[in-house]
Amino acid sequence: MNQVLDDLNKGDWVHIFPEGKVNEKKEYIRLKWGVGRLVADAKITPVVLPFYHYGFDDILPNKQPYRPQMGQKATIVFGEPIYFDDMVRNLKEKQLSAIEIRRQITNKIEEEFYKLKEYARSFHEDHVKQIK
Repeated sequence: MNQVLDDLNKGDWVHIFPEGKVNEKKEYIRLKWGVGRLVADAKITPVVLPFYHYGFDDILPNKQPYRPQMGQKATIVFGEPIYFDDMVRNLKEKQLSAIEIRRQITNKIEEEFYKLKEYARSFHEDHVKQIK
């Protein structure tokens, strides 16, 4: 995470998967607090653009043979940008611990992330899978 924080501090765009692993079972996985650390510790508070993709496991199943399956559909949905400037400032003014600040930021991202997950799943099943 130190390298990613350095990249953010240089003004670079970073893309992370905050679950910390591939979610093969599509189950609820708590997001890792490192994402909260990146937001809290960056010199300039980054804007988080949450997105969720659904259906890629149909295109490239995580089982042998590991070959792309042609003709499959995927859905990618983007949420509204999340601006954390006020939240980070307020949490730091309250003199909360670094761990608590990271936890609260991560919780906010997780809330938006799982809303997108449900929207992507619903949209994909209602619209995309019907297209042949």
